[in-house]
Amino acid sequence: MLRIVTWNVRHQTNSLPIRREMTDILLSLKPDFIVLTEFVPVLNHQAFLNLLASSGFGYSAISKSEGKHNHVLIC
Repeated sequence: MLRIVTWNVRHQTNSLPIRREMTDILLSLKPDFIVLTEFVPVLNHQAFLNLLASSGFGYSAISKSEGKHNHVLIC
């Protein structure tokens, strides 16, 4: 069975920090894929991606955004 976890992180168009608890919750669900909507890359987003990579999510893609539109992150 394939497990896909989606989460609307509600960053809207704001650059908000990604909290460590978010990573812990995502990983506790033991997903095969993670999809985050309303994701906005922020100063600590690379640390977030690195933590996911060290937990087995070595590939990730962030959608392009025009202007103040949101992104989608898929891991």
